[in-house]
Amino acid sequence: MAIAKATLTTSPAAVFTATGDTAITVINFCNTAASTDTAIDVYVVPSGDSADATTQIINQQSLVQQNSYIIDSEKYVLETGDAIYAAANDGSIVTAIVSTVAL
Repeated sequence: MAIAKATLTTSPAAVFTATGDTAITVINFCNTAASTDTAIDVYVVPSGDSADATTQIINQQSLVQQNSYIIDSEKYVLETGDAIYAAANDGSIVTAIVSTVAL
């Protein structure tokens, strides 16, 4: 098992990119701000594609101050170059932790 971490910005950016066949077991998003609510967008992007409406899996999920949102009900299987992208309405207050297992 491996762990990847990232801080979300206001533009979709990769929080994890597969370097081989990989299963995503859980993704935790944490709003670390003491007084700012925000919302997140999440994308599962095939290699060579982009983070847009056709790859979006979560749209404007509310994430209140000092709270977390967890994606763990679906396991995503990625091949080399596939990626998880995310963005937040407010940059630098949301962290992402991605737990993976190589297949």
